[in-house]
Amino acid sequence: MLDKEAALAVLEALPIPVIVKDLNHRIVFVNQAASGYFQDPIDTLVGKTDYDCFPAEHAATYWQMEEKVIATQCPCENEETIIGPEGKPQIIITTKTLVTVANESLLVAYFINVTAQRQFEEQLRQAQKMEAVGQLTGGIAHDFNNHLGGIIGSLGIMQKRIAKGTCVGLERYTDNAMASAQRAASLTHRLLAFSRRQSLNPKPLKLNDLFDEFQSFINQSLGPEYRFEVHYEGDLWTTFCDHHQLENAVLNLAINARDAMPNGGIIICQITNSASVPGLFEGECVCISIVDTGTGIAPEIMNRVIEPFFTTKPIGEGTGLGLSMVYGFVKQSNGHFTIESTQAKGTTVSLYLPRYIGETCQHTSSTDEPLKEGLQQTVMLVEDDEVIREIIIEVLEDLDYHVLSTGNGQHALELIVTAAKPVDLLLTDIGLPGINGRDLAAHVLDRFPKLKIMFITGYDKTVTLPKSLFRHDVEVMTKPFTISELASRVQRLLEQD
Repeated sequence: MLDKEAALAVLEALPIPVIVKDLNHRIVFVNQAASGYFQDPIDTLVGKTDYDCFPAEHAATYWQMEEKVIATQCPCENEETIIGPEGKPQIIITTKTLVTVANESLLVAYFINVTAQRQFEEQLRQAQKMEAVGQLTGGIAHDFNNHLGGIIGSLGIMQKRIAKGTCVGLERYTDNAMASAQRAASLTHRLLAFSRRQSLNPKPLKLNDLFDEFQSFINQSLGPEYRFEVHYEGDLWTTFCDHHQLENAVLNLAINARDAMPNGGIIICQITNSASVPGLFEGECVCISIVDTGTGIAPEIMNRVIEPFFTTKPIGEGTGLGLSMVYGFVKQSNGHFTIESTQAKGTTVSLYLPRYIGETCQHTSSTDEPLKEGLQQTVMLVEDDEVIREIIIEVLEDLDYHVLSTGNGQHALELIVTAAKPVDLLLTDIGLPGINGRDLAAHVLDRFPKLKIMFITGYDKTVTLPKSLFRHDVEVMTKPFTISELASRVQRLLEQD
């Protein structure tokens, strides 16, 4: 066994900083490598405690750590930030342990400076973040431009036909423009879903009619070289989910399948009722499988395909959000998600959604709902986007509402107070210049407590509202919305007692 002097000589030769203390926390030895972490020369440190060398709050932490080592006789490790002699913060990992030298128990502390490593890690995180943002923005621009292309192209054809004095076939192009706009809206919802837990609107849903209607849209989206076929037998069981998010999930999977089949082909959507899936899903469920005969997924990346931002597509051709959104939707719907893939043969992605026992909700398009007329109630509209404001005004006036409108909150307050007849509904954007929508509503309710409020926002509908606005006569509607949705929501809110 080394005597104390020999042991200290070994510690002196080490290239890492080492401090030795007795069980009263007094310094016995400091090697040369540790000298840069003290203000005082190391030959003056013997006999001192940490309270003599460091700020009190740091010294207290070191003292507690040492007491723990003494009590448990087990090593203890801690990462901490100290201020070095040059006044710059240093990140160190300190390990303290109890040793016996020449029948004397001593506390030995050695530490490693990881400041440069942590700085490198932060630089790497920033680089990865910028790469992810670049991938995201490029992919979003690519997808959004596709949707805008459908809208602009359809409107252009409509303009030409109207200029020629013919309205034949216009319905086809209005439907195409509306469908493209709805897909663009779902793209922004995917971003909101990534940034926070997405807000679902689940309902009992029978899938036969939904897929019969949705199949033609997917075929239009995929292009002429591809055919999307839906296969099922008999009546499918009812499930309980958000039908818009289900459509979005299936569309994402169909597009992924298309991209894996560069030479075209058939994509199969197989839907079956299943009593259970041993080892995967207990209980009755509906299984929706998207099957392609494409390039397949390499085994080494199979575990990463549902990670947000992960994509094998070139920058600008994919967001890396598609599969992660599908996975999140299925899990939020209490379902299960599997991927089976063989390279050069194809991939099958399966969604298992629980069977719902209860009253069936027939899927209907919101554009088929009849518009309800108002009873000449007065609506105060506050929207800073002039185009949106003009559209809402026209919709509400066509439905026999009296509309007051402005683009800022302060003017809205003045209009409400001076209105010739009481205002029945405040319909306001949340993100307004000056007084925002939340503050405007709070001010108005102080003076007119029975006034009904509807917020319209481009953010997620779970947007935070103050507790004072958690009322049955306050609603939030997410942009973009259809004319039917606007009319029915306004009517329903005004009919409430």
